[in-house]
Order: sequence, then structure tokens, then C-alpha cells
Amino acid sequence: MKIGSQIKNYCKNISCFRLFLIIECILITGFLTIDYLWGGRPFNLLMMSFLTRFGDYYMHIGFASVPFGTNIYEISNMACFPPLAYLMYAALARLCGFQAAEPSDMFEAQSIGMNQIIFVLYNLFCILLLVYAVNLYIKKVEKSGFVRLVVFPAVLVFSYPFAFSSIQRGNSVMLTAILLSIAVMWKDDRSKVKRELAMILIAVCAGLKIYPAVFGIMYLKEKRWKETIRLVIYGVVLFFVPFVFFGGTAALSSFFNTIFALYGEVHDCSVNGFVTLIVKGVFGRNTAMFASIIQQAYLIISLIAFFFAKSKRAEVLILSSLITVYVSSGWNYTCVYILPALLMFLYEKDTQPVRIHYRRIPDILAFVMLLIVFSRPFYADFMLIYGSVIIISILYHWITIALPLYRRLSKLFLTESAS
Repeated sequence: MKIGSQIKNYCKNISCFRLFLIIECILITGFLTIDYLWGGRPFNLLMMSFLTRFGDYYMHIGFASVPFGTNIYEISNMACFPPLAYLMYAALARLCGFQAAEPSDMFEAQSIGMNQIIFVLYNLFCILLLVYAVNLYIKKVEKSGFVRLVVFPAVLVFSYPFAFSSIQRGNSVMLTAILLSIAVMWKDDRSKVKRELAMILIAVCAGLKIYPAVFGIMYLKEKRWKETIRLVIYGVVLFFVPFVFFGGTAALSSFFNTIFALYGEVHDCSVNGFVTLIVKGVFGRNTAMFASIIQQAYLIISLIAFFFAKSKRAEVLILSSLITVYVSSGWNYTCVYILPALLMFLYEKDTQPVRIHYRRIPDILAFVMLLIVFSRPFYADFMLIYGSVIIISILYHWITIALPLYRRLSKLFLTESAS
């Protein structure tokens, strides 16, 4: 009876963090069991695809291995990162003394042993940063422990956004998402140094991937005008100054030509691509204009919902989901941008028992979305992730807008009826 009552009490008071961790551990254990029984084939299928395995890392380190002053954006139309990202790759290339004979040949960079070692060390560095980011959030709730500092980060690393997309592709989006998570927490820290570093980190993230710059509107909403100005200055400096190392104004022109051409692409893991896929499946034809309208409507709804949001976790969830699925040329690793929203949600809900109540519908929607994103270690199901982010985030955005309007209208009508 005592054991039964303890289990009942535990289930009654289980927090979102514990529920998330239990579900994730069950799924990961199941996957590892299947992988073991099938002789490693599932893991090999997901991680070792010949054309995509760590390809973004080796491709871009090959571009960045050229001498400074070279216009990287003329090497290949796949050179599409801002120059700050190529400064990072250039540093990594020089650490192992690598200079590609043919910078556009990804497999040349992949065949150099030192490049592989540097790639492993780079990922270890990212994982250590992830552990630090997790600690930033959870130490506000209670003392750190083995589960929170070791098991939880390990679960995240093994999830789809990390192991089976961003690490598998070797894309710098993982580093960007982790730095963004740290910036979100440092943004309101008591330390002036950390608050300043938060702005620099957001600028760095924008310099690596451009669209994380949208997190800067958090300062606008809070009317922190001086910090907003400094953030813009940091962003401009970190975005434009690095062009000096890669061809100057000619590289700037080449970069924007590449970006405009790239953003014309439509991938399935975006609002535009998802709508196009549905319309084509239902009506048998491609309606690009309709999909583009829905994409822009999603942006507008997200921004409106952001300014209606009453909590920081709601703001972060809205911005995270926006940069995950808005950009049409985004690939199947952009779901790692949900990381700041996950950490913020679990941080604020960590000590609160899970309760099913109609007033908590936004929380339930958010939890389901976060669970789906981090619970699918199957490459074939990546559209389930992005479809869920789009559908659930739209519902979340509408509720975020509707609830404050409902409360205001209710007060208005109550006041009028009373008078």
C-alpha cells in the first residue's frame, strides 16, 4: 500500500520536466533496443547517409580554408552563410593546417583526419555549452543534480534536433541555438556584464544564421531603447565587418545575390513548403502564391501574438517557432531552434504539477509541441515534427491573442452593464 500510495502521489505531483524526461528516456531506450536487435542499421540509416553525413561542416570548412581576401561567395552557390560563420570555420581550418586544393569539393575536407578530430572537438565544445545553458535555467529552480546536469543534456543530445539533424549535417545551427538559449537567460540577469554579453550573443547568432536577429524585438517590447541601439550596433558590426576578410564589397554583393536565390527555394520543413505539400496533395497542383500568402500571414500572426504574450516563456516559444519554420529555404535541422523555448518552458513549469484544465490549454499545446519535436529519432518522420510546429504554434498564437482580447472585452461589457 505504501508503494502504491507513493507512486500515486508521485504521479499526482509530477512536473512537466519529469514527465518530459520520463517519456524521452522511454523512447530513447526503445530506439537503442531496436538498434541493437537490428545490428545497428537504424543508427547507420539516420547518422551515416553518405551524401549528408556531417556535410555542412566539411563543405563550409573547405570554403573557409582559402586565403583571407578570397571572395568565398564566388566559389560555390552553396557558400550561403554570413562571413562571421566563415571566420569561425576559417579558424577551425587553420587549427588543423587545412587548405583545400579544391574548396568546392566537400569530400576532400572530409578525408583529412585532423578535420575529423576538430569536428569532434567542436561538437564536444557545443555539448559543454549545452550543459552550461541547461544549468543556467535549472539552477533558478533548485539545486543542480546528476539527472539535470547529465541525464537531461544527454537526452537532448540524443534527440532528433541534435543527433539526427544538426549534428548529422554538421550544421552550425546547433551552436547558434545554444548561444541563443544562453542569451535569453542572460538578457535579464542582475549582472550588467551578462546583460551586455546577451546582446553580443544575439548579434553573434544573427551573424551566424541571420534570422535569430528577430529575438532583438524582445528589447523593443520592453522599451529598453538604449540596449536596443547597442544591439543594433553589435549586429551591424558583426555582420558587415567580417566581409573585410572575404573580398570586401564584392563579397557583400555576391552574398546577397546568393541569399536572394537561396530564399527562392521552398523546402518541405517550412510554412511555405508545408502548405504547398498539402495543397498539392489535396488538389494535385502547386499554388505557390497561396503558400507564400500563408507564410507571410504566419509571420504577422506570430509577431502580433508576441506582443500580446504576457510571459517570457510565451515570447520565447513564439519567436523560436517562428525562426524554426518561417524561412522557406530552411532545412530539417532548424527544429533545434526550439531549444530556448524548451528550456524556458521547463524552467518556469519545473516545480508545478501537471494539471489538465481548460485555462492551461496554451501550456498543454506548448508541451505537446516540445515533446513531439524532441521525441522523434526517426528521419522518415521529420515532416511530423514541422507539421506539428506549424499547426500547434498557430493554435498557440491564436489563443495568445484571443485570451487577452476576451478578458478586455469581458471587462468592457461588465463595466457597461454595471453602469
